[in-house]
Amino acid sequence: MYTKTIIILLLMMLAGCGPGTKLSSIAGGECRIVHTPRYAVLGKTIYDRNWIEDTEEALVRGCNQPRPKARPASLDRQKVAVKHKFRPAKKKVLRETPIIKTEPEPPLPPVKPVPKSRWWER
Repeated sequence: MYTKTIIILLLMMLAGCGPGTKLSSIAGGECRIVHTPRYAVLGKTIYDRNWIEDTEEALVRGCNQPRPKARPASLDRQKVAVKHKFRPAKKKVLRETPIIKTEPEPPLPPVKPVPKSRWWER
């Protein structure tokens, strides 16, 4: 009795992983909404590239979508020819200003503390 119940529960749990070319969990709607890009997408960082590759691979394997085509050169940024080389600005020679020497100010006399009559006024 318990064996039949366990087998039936296991079959019900594994029913979503039925045979077929598409995954049963995404065959209903997600494959129609999300699609692979027409051309290969480049990421700026390694994390971006890994995420893009994982997403494309999941769509290709799970939804039987075509792999992206090779990226055409027209989508890449064109290199611009440099017309002029950067030259650092010439150093300007400033006239030296004379240093005016002044005598130091005399030190201030020490301040004497005011005596207080009570201990809490200190």
